Amino acid sequence: MWLRRHYLRVLGWTAVRHPVLTALVIVPAVLALTVGAMKITNFKPDSEGDQGLRRESLYVDFDYTGPVDKYTSQDMVGVVSEYLEGRRDDLGIRDIYSFYAADAGGVTIFFEEGVVSDEFYHGVREDLRENLPVQAGLVHRFGSNEGEGTGAKTFSVTISGEETEFLHEFAEEAKRRLALIEGIGDLRGDGDNGKPEIQVKVDPEQAGRFGISPGSISQVLGLTYRGVMLPRLKTGEKEIDLVVSLLPEDRESIENLSVMTVGSYENRPVQLNQVADFHFGNSPERIFRRDQRSGVTVTGTWDGERLDDALEIVGQVMDGMDLPFGYSWNFGSEIQRARQQQSEMGTNMLLALACVFFVMASLFESLTYPVVVIGTVPFASLGVFWLMMATGTPFNIMAMIGMVILIGIVVNNGIVLVDHINGLRKAGRTLDQAIVEGCGDRLRPILMTAGTTILGLLPLAVFHGAHIGNAEYYPMARAISGGLASSTLLTLLVMPTYYRLMTLWSEGMRRGVRTWGDKGEIVPRPWTETP
Repeated sequence: MWLRRHYLRVLGWTAVRHPVLTALVIVPAVLALTVGAMKITNFKPDSEGDQGLRRESLYVDFDYTGPVDKYTSQDMVGVVSEYLEGRRDDLGIRDIYSFYAADAGGVTIFFEEGVVSDEFYHGVREDLRENLPVQAGLVHRFGSNEGEGTGAKTFSVTISGEETEFLHEFAEEAKRRLALIEGIGDLRGDGDNGKPEIQVKVDPEQAGRFGISPGSISQVLGLTYRGVMLPRLKTGEKEIDLVVSLLPEDRESIENLSVMTVGSYENRPVQLNQVADFHFGNSPERIFRRDQRSGVTVTGTWDGERLDDALEIVGQVMDGMDLPFGYSWNFGSEIQRARQQQSEMGTNMLLALACVFFVMASLFESLTYPVVVIGTVPFASLGVFWLMMATGTPFNIMAMIGMVILIGIVVNNGIVLVDHINGLRKAGRTLDQAIVEGCGDRLRPILMTAGTTILGLLPLAVFHGAHIGNAEYYPMARAISGGLASSTLLTLLVMPTYYRLMTLWSEGMRRGVRTWGDKGEIVPRPWTETP
């Protein structure tokens, strides 16, 4: 067989004639070349990035700068919807979904192709950012408050402290500073996401003159706007809940609120505007507390290639803020969770290596040969990195899962090869004969098993579509395919070299121990012998 003949020729050069050169020069050079390429291309794990995610829709959020009723919101949403209808073919839009409400609105577009590429997605987002119709009192933001549908990498920082009022001031200052950085946009704070409200501030002195307490005013407002539950109406067949409250249109008018009767003084009604002032504001969407401290979160998007670059810049900006004692900041929970996942994935890889090592140690009844087989795992990482750098595949959490799976796959070829070589040695072959013959015998089975696995993963690695949630499977498939290809090639060429060196080293150590024991042995003399 032509392949077997040429393979044995190369194997004789690497493992038999030049094992030291192969193990200590060629293999480290390949590792150094891979590390250098990773440095040049800035390739590294990016579990927080947005690459490798499905792109099916783009959401445009309507951020009104002031109170807006539902009819005005409907008109503004209609303007954007009509604009998108006119560019349906140009932007590849399949469906347009819009909604409106008082002080809220948004439009979601779904693409004709279903799942689109990152380049197309980012191009549509930048096109809309520049060309959407400008309307007074309206700012277009891409993505929801949770960071979904943004079309860009998202980040968040949380400022923690005691006083919520101060926290909102610090959040506004952080947004102002971050907005000056090129590439950062769509900045939001917890205060921006709250619903507009009318705040009623009672004047205690004025209310006291009329003999009205703030508690009674609060009770009247609660009964009027929340309603009063009445006894259920029994109709014979069923019971009907009854509630007395203002009509919705009456509750939306500040004029009706200001003239509401909240008490009486000298047999004359006292209106709310006589004892209270009215202010417009936003109610907080949530109250965030951690370790008994309040926190305010600021979120934004990053248009650069790597989110790590944004986090470094954002960290410098936040460190430059002069926060008083007792106040601090940290990155949001999503980023912290992604970093924790990356750390846990590294721990899982170490645990997988340990489990595989102990299983092989019990199989071979030796600690030497499991070390040789475990040495094939770095060979797999070479293929993973080179294939991902060549194809521009993101090294996200799915690729890391593929690396963990690889640990259990790539050692199979090494186990088969080492076990067969050991069997040939027990049958009487010399070390070099067993290596050459054993590798030649297992060449075809190893290539066939690796080749069938890679071909089985080929559709998953090439075509985008299979996914879990928003995460595509193709980074995992490419990680497994590239790692299996490189580990198979290097297992056949390099692992026999390390097997030969480890065997010669261990046999030399045993001979040295036996020689030392023989020289140091003390032979007892008969008691009658004289010196």
